[in-house]
Amino acid sequence: MPQRVLIAGTSPLLAGRLAARCLSVTARAAGAEVVLLSAAVSRPGAPAPDRRELAAFVARCGAGERVPAGHGPRTAGAAAEPPPGRLDEGRLSVVCVEPDAVASELKAWTADQVWCVTPGWDRSPARGARADAALAGALLAALPGLATRGYVHVGPDTAPDEGRAHRSYRDLERLTVEACLDAGVSWRVLRTAPAVDALAPALGECPPGAHRLLWALHSVRTEVEDRAPDWFERHPLRVAGVAGLGLTLLTAERAAADLWRAGAPGDLPDGFATVARPAPVPLADVLARAGAVHGIDVRPVPDREDFGAADRLLDLRLTDVLRQAVRLPNEASVPASAEACPPGSTRSGSDAARPDGTRPEGTRPEGTRPDAARPATTGADGAGSAAPAAAPAASAPRAGVPTPAAPPRPTPTGSDPPAAARTPASPAGPPTPPALQADTPPPPLSPADQWELFGAVRACRTPPDTTPGETGLRRRVVDVAGRPLVLFEGGDGEGPPLLVLNALGQGPGFLTRLCAHLVPYHRVVTWQVRGTEREDPAWGTRRQLDDVDAVLEAVGAERAHLLGWCTGAKIATAFQQHSPRAVASLVFLNATFRQNGRWDGMDTKYESDLAAVCRALDRRPDRATRMLDLLAPGAAGGKGSTGAPDAGVLGVLSRALTDEVRRPFRDAEVLVRYARQLVDLWRLDSAAQAPRVAVPTLFVCSEFDGISSPARAREAARCFPHARYAELAVAGHYAPHDRPALVAELITEFVRAPREVADLVRYAEITWHTDMEGTAR
Repeated sequence: MPQRVLIAGTSPLLAGRLAARCLSVTARAAGAEVVLLSAAVSRPGAPAPDRRELAAFVARCGAGERVPAGHGPRTAGAAAEPPPGRLDEGRLSVVCVEPDAVASELKAWTADQVWCVTPGWDRSPARGARADAALAGALLAALPGLATRGYVHVGPDTAPDEGRAHRSYRDLERLTVEACLDAGVSWRVLRTAPAVDALAPALGECPPGAHRLLWALHSVRTEVEDRAPDWFERHPLRVAGVAGLGLTLLTAERAAADLWRAGAPGDLPDGFATVARPAPVPLADVLARAGAVHGIDVRPVPDREDFGAADRLLDLRLTDVLRQAVRLPNEASVPASAEACPPGSTRSGSDAARPDGTRPEGTRPEGTRPDAARPATTGADGAGSAAPAAAPAASAPRAGVPTPAAPPRPTPTGSDPPAAARTPASPAGPPTPPALQADTPPPPLSPADQWELFGAVRACRTPPDTTPGETGLRRRVVDVAGRPLVLFEGGDGEGPPLLVLNALGQGPGFLTRLCAHLVPYHRVVTWQVRGTEREDPAWGTRRQLDDVDAVLEAVGAERAHLLGWCTGAKIATAFQQHSPRAVASLVFLNATFRQNGRWDGMDTKYESDLAAVCRALDRRPDRATRMLDLLAPGAAGGKGSTGAPDAGVLGVLSRALTDEVRRPFRDAEVLVRYARQLVDLWRLDSAAQAPRVAVPTLFVCSEFDGISSPARAREAARCFPHARYAELAVAGHYAPHDRPALVAELITEFVRAPREVADLVRYAEITWHTDMEGTAR
């Protein structure tokens, strides 16, 4: 009798490949009906696939295509298996829901076997752990209603000491065993290393390891070539801390095949198993091949002493890659990385290699994860004899990592693992079940296969950050105070809309890329700021606030999140004081809080020059023609606060912004209007207003902002009672244009969870300076 298999996962890549395995006519479960439930967390820069895209992906996997732009190469180990064969797509049902909505969706289904696929591949460990816990908890709580006979939990193959988020995955394993024992359901707990697949970018995924490395190179190349297209023809990118390290390149196809063999419906006993890892490939070789695919000369160097801005940016984005790297067998004496062995640190003698290259019994190579150096076989615990079979016992809930929904029986709070997972020596429970059959580790990908795979990932990756044009916003004109106001709006996200307050004198081009990343998640509204065009009357701060009121009325919203860029931050603050109930939150991007009469020494050189010229033009507008060439910023923003290193090529103005940045300086009349707007704005005392702002506030500033002072923005953030301050490393004033996906992710997560945004978006290139109470960290 055909079975129904429910495969629910936060990884569309892995869950989709498992669905293809199940549906294949050559698989053991031929004739099965598959329900693929995708609970992927969609975010700017990595949107989750919809039902149609997932169904197409499963079909391509089942067809066994070998198309460079659509499929990664097969490993030598996987080639020994017959191809999956064509699918009967009529037996596949695809459901896409948010992790928190899984419980209600499960009420409509029953399944003979359930797979919970939570490999822990989200770029944000805290966000990923939360989504995985929500999915696993919903599935375990629904076991009785699903009428399930078998349950398979797929989690990450990580060491228990790799951080709070990873420890939570061992807690999920323990909860899985407890719930299955209570429900009388057979169970298997499987673990897999991060995988690599050519279609991962198209599915919105960037698994740890090789994919993060490829993304780092792609993103740095995109950001640099947006300013200087031929820069990489003359300059290499330097990397440090890679000596003696390697990456395991496990294809998703191979991982899915091994997982299916270990968990497919059948007579296998309950137990644990770990997908065997291929031998690591030297990280220096991976970087060289991946760099060549992107047209970049990547050169390993011994230290970071002479790093330029582009080198620093790549170094920051490779931080997570170095954490995933493993020690090469013949490089045990080389420090793992600057992170693993910081300057001035020492190692204990018991961890040092002997002169003959051997190690004392019970020790492991420096910097190596505990499970990286052991043979790829499984014992009773499925992860090697050095680790216990079950996760550590439950403890008090950890801050920022919610526990999954409770299984049918209350979770014990003692230190013992579940009875069925205790070791045979434990007198309190039965012997451990037999281990699941382990496979021989697959060989590493050949250099030729690496070239093909890296090229396929690049071909599959879409570069929205560099594509001019569509923002997803519609243009319309409304009448305000007897004059036309041009609105741009789009998106249909739930909740209050995002009102984007542009900088004075600027057109919408600065925020085109950012809005394109925000529209899929929010209702976005922006408008052409008035007061500098020849036909405009004088339009001071008071009238700017009237325009915000008019926009709210025009879009039919009573409340909104206000997003102010540059000078828009002061206007947003003033509007919150003007209409407190109309503002749900405030987001300030590269904000300027300059004020007349306050000489705090924090002005950038550009701010000082601009203030002097604007005051002079306010008194003597006839001098505007002679001052036009003094103010156009050009490459301003290439150096931040005093003493900061130079931004080099990353301080050069993006070619896409050349006309936009000169908009207020195109003729003398426009310049005078712009100068008078700024003089009026600088009279506004935002510092006095800030303590009365009772809504959550997010500051996003840049290390190399040479236009708006990051130092003053940090001081301003301390005046807001509920503020967070995030500073982007190696970024300039136009970060919303240069790094739109990252800025949009910060905004999106802040709107979803303002008190937790610093945990949900914690990347190496972001420094969080201020907590919600305004206290410096």
